[in-house]
Amino acid sequence: MDNITKCSDKTDINKIMSKVLKGTQTFLEVIGEVVPFCSVAAKIIKEIQNNSERQDIGDFTNQVLQIGEKLDDIINNCSQINNEIEKLGMDVKFSKIEEAIKTQYKYYTEILNEVPELRVKKTEDFCDHYLRTKGESSLNELYDGVMGNEEIDILEIVKNYQSRDRRVMEEFCAHLGYLFLIGISALMAYASLKGLDVSKREKEWTEKMAAIKSQMTSAIEYCIKNFEDQAKTDLQKFTKNSYHELLVDRIFCFLEKKYYWVQWSVKAYRQPKTWFPAFTRDTNEYTIGERHFTLSEADNLKIVVSYCAERQKIDQEQIQQTFTDIVQKGKIKDVAEAIYEKIPNSFVHVIKSSNNITEKNNFSDLCYYCIQNKNCHLFVHC
Repeated sequence: MDNITKCSDKTDINKIMSKVLKGTQTFLEVIGEVVPFCSVAAKIIKEIQNNSERQDIGDFTNQVLQIGEKLDDIINNCSQINNEIEKLGMDVKFSKIEEAIKTQYKYYTEILNEVPELRVKKTEDFCDHYLRTKGESSLNELYDGVMGNEEIDILEIVKNYQSRDRRVMEEFCAHLGYLFLIGISALMAYASLKGLDVSKREKEWTEKMAAIKSQMTSAIEYCIKNFEDQAKTDLQKFTKNSYHELLVDRIFCFLEKKYYWVQWSVKAYRQPKTWFPAFTRDTNEYTIGERHFTLSEADNLKIVVSYCAERQKIDQEQIQQTFTDIVQKGKIKDVAEAIYEKIPNSFVHVIKSSNNITEKNNFSDLCYYCIQNKNCHLFVHC
């Protein structure tokens, strides 16, 4: 065999592996394209049986070892998820599948690392162990669990029991992805050693990995699209303190960490006590627009959370001009409606200046406008 891979194929594989080893986000981008790298395992294992010491074999071996190290890191990050899986009684089966795939890969890497004169024995050990650990069945069981073909849907469990946490879902998908990567590599190596149809398995797992990527993408997208409802649920546990600064800081830090792709604004203030709230509602504050929700609390404390998932600049000069023209002669409601008319698709919140307001946000300066005068506080974003 003159070349393990064609030059163009090798370049593509190296690009894929660069993303695989870079981190969770980049790995998820190419998770459906890793089978060609796994197929190289079949060619490499044949080469080293002939005691070849070529440079490209050494490079491939280094990548194989790095993948194993990366998987260990991911597993450590996913310890919390594994604890949840254990509570659901699913841990025994999942752990056995994971352990089988990891040990198959370990035995495979031992062949690559062994000195030439001992490789025959390591090869026999690998083949024997591969059969003892159910061969390809472990990989197929993992596939069925991810695709929801079994009685337990792994991704559905993680989604529900981790409160639709996008970061957790991404980390766990990467965890599963690395398991598939090492499992398919071991499969290809075994098929090559036993003279089985490698190309047939390559075609089969290329199709399966494309389906897996689609399934993972759907699970992650679900967490992204449903963040507002989940955030409302999450924040119920925070609305127990009546201290403005502490409460706002805790809520904001939580939202910024869990929903890291979203821009947030959190405001807390006390509403004036009145016997006729229906008549004074629009004189103390007014909101218009979407992308916000309100949390009520004891002692007339009100918490308003607003957000934007996509950065959008606002015309601050237009807002300033409209505010200046209307604020002196109009009511709070008039100010809000006039600005909303000039800046459609925005969220406008006007609060009477007599209210003590604590506010925190992570909007960029060009995407958020706030101003205060003797009459009111104004907050605007898209």
